[in-house]
Amino acid sequence: MLFEKSLPDEPLGLRVTECEFDLCVGRHVFVFDEAAGPNRFTDRSDVVVDNCLFAHANLDYDVEGAITLHCCSGGTVSHNRFEDCHRYAVSFFGSCDVIVEYNDFDSAMTNSDDGGVTYGFSDMIGNNVIRHNFYNTVTGGNAGRLSHYCDNADCGTVMYSNLFYEGGVVCYHGAGRDNVLSGNVMIGENVGSTCGSLTGTVVEDGVEKTVITGEWMEAYIMQAWQRIHEYAETVPGYAEALEVRRPGALNLSLDPADAGSKNHVMAPTNTFTGNLFFNENAAVKIELIGNTADYCTVGNNAGYTLDENPIFVNPTVGDYRIRDGVDFPDIEFEKIGRY
Repeated sequence: MLFEKSLPDEPLGLRVTECEFDLCVGRHVFVFDEAAGPNRFTDRSDVVVDNCLFAHANLDYDVEGAITLHCCSGGTVSHNRFEDCHRYAVSFFGSCDVIVEYNDFDSAMTNSDDGGVTYGFSDMIGNNVIRHNFYNTVTGGNAGRLSHYCDNADCGTVMYSNLFYEGGVVCYHGAGRDNVLSGNVMIGENVGSTCGSLTGTVVEDGVEKTVITGEWMEAYIMQAWQRIHEYAETVPGYAEALEVRRPGALNLSLDPADAGSKNHVMAPTNTFTGNLFFNENAAVKIELIGNTADYCTVGNNAGYTLDENPIFVNPTVGDYRIRDGVDFPDIEFEKIGRY
């Protein structure tokens, strides 16, 4: 690890800017807010990581990201370039109100089979924003080829105006609610969005096969929300903060029989709308596995072939600026990356 900082009880306004990190065995930047009890919901960490280069991160470390914000409130990760991150580029564990914007993620998840280029594990307080980023060529195997992973009841993540080029599964949701994927562009054959499904592996006749099961998801939802109830009983200030962010959440049902109703913890509050997909078959690639169709709202997405270009200036030379006069949210591609 090249840089680590634990914040005291009062916000520091910590800034990491214009740095270059290369060939780090573990995490490049790790920030842990020690006020992770009641103060996490009232005080601001406001960490800033801006205009940095992160190359070849996580060479021998299989947990955190090149940048990890742990139990931070607020903060911005912006205008950074990531090259060959072996696992996460940016992860936020138990953090809320984090903004991830104008970052250039180039070839992340290159040596991992679990996680995402950006990874949220926010125990429901959440409300993180991911916007105006370029996810370029996401690799990784099994459940590792993910651009963003809303894991373990990560809630309130809003993703808009991002460009995904061969981004694997663009947004993968696990047991969370109030997540929004809207106004993004996905380019490539293996790009899609998955809600509420988990990928596992079985061996049949000596051959390893990948399976996706809705039943696994039900158990996962139960586990995640039971943990949230435990937090509400044991972590000072958690229940009050949860009531502000997710009114009535602690009174919602965990019974699968109530799936799809307003009384269930996974009522259809995850939203996939207004996204554009470019691939060989002009397909809108949003997968709802098993009964997870009860958990999200999908609509107004459009698919085009790779040869069609209704919005970009000149994609054949990598110019993904939105043309003037096009009725689509501006990705602000020219502002992405270091400056």
